[in-house]
Amino acid sequence: MKQLSISILTLAVLAGFSSCQKNNMAVDTDLVPASAAKFNTSVLQSTYYVRASAVPFSLPVGVTTVSDKARVINLTYASSTGAAAGVQYNGPATITIPAGKALDTLKITGLFAGYPLATRVDTLRVTVGGGDVPKNDYNNTYTIIMRKLCDVSLTSLAGNYTKTREYNNTGALAYGPYTTQVHSLTATSATTATGKIRNVYDWDWADLTVNLDWTDPINPKATIPQQQTFGSDAYFVRSAAGKPNAFSACDNTITITLDFLNAAGAVTYAGYQVQLVK
Repeated sequence: MKQLSISILTLAVLAGFSSCQKNNMAVDTDLVPASAAKFNTSVLQSTYYVRASAVPFSLPVGVTTVSDKARVINLTYASSTGAAAGVQYNGPATITIPAGKALDTLKITGLFAGYPLATRVDTLRVTVGGGDVPKNDYNNTYTIIMRKLCDVSLTSLAGNYTKTREYNNTGALAYGPYTTQVHSLTATSATTATGKIRNVYDWDWADLTVNLDWTDPINPKATIPQQQTFGSDAYFVRSAAGKPNAFSACDNTITITLDFLNAAGAVTYAGYQVQLVK
């Protein structure tokens, strides 16, 4: 009986030890992190310039673990400004991470035709996660600011602007429409040019020199350096500081705001705006 009791006790100890081993194995397994999807970048917002060449916007999408099987991850899109799939952009509903890989590239293409005016700016939020892999607790949403950007063509900017109008310094229409002409545009660098504008003010002024600068593609400048009009009114003119003096390669418009000066250099009228529209 004594030997039997010892045997039973030994079996109980061994069973308990085996149970502890199994429990420990279960705990160890639970400590392995589950796979999750995320944008593999520390910056979660940027601007995407939509061009006619349809260059896509690329984003690295990753998973936190590698698998021996391909995994499909869902993508969702939301826009507070009304950007619509198939109108302002195209983007896939899913992305596949290949077997043995942890990264792939998401490509979203802005639709140039969806931005008839350069003034439209959209906010698009892309969230990654779902499908074979849930979203991560962080880096799961990326914000894209979408806006139209046209390559500057001096040939397109040249020509007749048949809807030119003038506005006084209170913003009221003062004169127009009438026709002005932009000509003799010549590049002075990769992002600057100079040329002439004919018939500004619809008077007997000489052609005005205009300098174009699109070094900052979002804020292209059209500057009138100080010069004499040589008209019967004998004005000098120059661009008014701090006022709109810009052009749009997308919309084929040029806006210049002029200060009028007398021969002594004193300003006689400030902030007279001329808007050239083709």
